[in-house]
Amino acid sequence: MKIPSWRLGPGLISGIADDDPSALTVFTIAGATLGHRLLWIWLLTLPMGIAVQTICARLGLVTGKGLTAVFVQRWGRRRVAPVVALLVASCVLSIGADIGAIAAVGELLTGLRPYVLIPVVSAAVMLIEVRGSYRRFATAEVGFARHVPLHRRRGRGSA
Repeated sequence: MKIPSWRLGPGLISGIADDDPSALTVFTIAGATLGHRLLWIWLLTLPMGIAVQTICARLGLVTGKGLTAVFVQRWGRRRVAPVVALLVASCVLSIGADIGAIAAVGELLTGLRPYVLIPVVSAAVMLIEVRGSYRRFATAEVGFARHVPLHRRRGRGSA
């Protein structure tokens, strides 16, 4: 089933942004150890996540500014600076966790130790960030998503 590109748009990129390697690692470990016991939390967190994303998107549409700029306009730089500092720290730690998760998968695939793969993965990510184009990345992601089946096919050998 082909999906028109205009139906995927920026929401696809936003959705992919939350499914980073460290998050998938946590999801996998939690699922393997706890099974469905924490699934009820989804009933609480999904509506909250949708509400936060909707509010942020609407603020951006109405003001034409990012969330930080709206906060600075409302509360001033002095009050917003500590929050931004925490956000930067959170992002740096998240990037470190993602690179570590990619290196751990690389160890499974290649047998090389993570301390060897972490600099390689870091250099590759930096090269893509610095030399790559967002338009090309987004086009590749949308192209990939258009070819992912949206339903499970039952064929030979499937249960």
